[in-house]
Amino acid sequence: MPHFAPQGDHLKEHEEIHKGLDEYVAYIKKCRKDPKEWSSEKMKNIMDSFRVILFKHLDHEVESLSGEEMKKYWKLEELNRIPF
Repeated sequence: MPHFAPQGDHLKEHEEIHKGLDEYVAYIKKCRKDPKEWSSEKMKNIMDSFRVILFKHLDHEVESLSGEEMKKYWKLEELNRIPF
């Protein structure tokens, strides 16, 4: 499926999302070490930094994994072998 290829849209979106998640995790670790560092405004800003791309990406994945789209690239027998 082209969206999931190394140069596909989904992987590019994942990279953008992970930048925000990395900052999120780093901030949580920092605040665990020193709770005085906590700022709800700072946390909101971090989360807002990747909010748009996250929701855009989730919408794209719903479209990409729709039945009609999957039929273009997979046979039913192949899908039945994927453990869910």
